[in-house]
Amino acid sequence: MTTTEYDQMVNSIDDFAKLIRGGYFVKRALTEAIFKAFYD
Repeated sequence: MTTTEYDQMVNSIDDFAKLIRGGYFVKRALTEAIFKAFYD
């Protein structure tokens, strides 16, 4: 693995970690559950 590849991997992980820490996936799951409950 080159230094450039490693740096790209670290940046990708950091971007994904921000989504997790910000609660993006929980909010999305709750929103989908609410829409399914009321509109399906």
